[in-house]
Formats: sequence, C-alpha cells, structure tokens
Amino acid sequence: MPRISNTFNEEVYAVVELIPHGKVLSYKSVAILAGYPQYVRQVGRALKIVSRDRHLPCHRVVNSCGRLVPHWEEQGRLLAREGVVFKSNGLVDMKQCAWRVLDDME
Repeated sequence: MPRISNTFNEEVYAVVELIPHGKVLSYKSVAILAGYPQYVRQVGRALKIVSRDRHLPCHRVVNSCGRLVPHWEEQGRLLAREGVVFKSNGLVDMKQCAWRVLDDME
C-alpha cells in the first residue's frame, strides 16, 4: 500500500469541510471526491488524526450503510442536533440525509 501523504489528508479535509449542515457523506464518497477512490479506509485514518483546532465536521462522515463510528457516542448527538434522520435500527437514513453533491452542482 502506498504511503499516504499530507496532500491526501488535506484533500480529505477539504471535502469534509464542504459537507452541509444536516447532511452526511460516506467514507467512500469522501475518498472519491478527494480524488482517491481506492483509499476508503485511509479516509477514516485521516479523520482520526485531524487536529480539533481545525473544527472539521467529521461527525458528518459515516459508513455507506449509515453506521456511526463505534464508541463515539457524541457523533449521533451532533447529527441529531443537525436534524439528521435515523432509522429504527440506529443507522442514518442515507436516502434522506446523504449529501447529493451532484444535485447541488446543478
């Protein structure tokens, strides 16, 4: 696996900064938008090490099924506060809350 550079992290952070209030993106979508579609797992690693001083809305990144980060209870609270809808099984309702980037570009 290639070494991940600071450029990769910065590209990931740039995408995450754009996620609108009340919307979420999957790790895969972030990787694709950052220009690294094969580096889905590395998106999670980049978000794990980002400085809190950057105030990135990392809580808006979930897995493709809408599952939250394990052991990060605050994520669900932050998303709920933004109006993100959860299904009865606790997953984010991706049909309602996933950011449709291309729709916003039209």
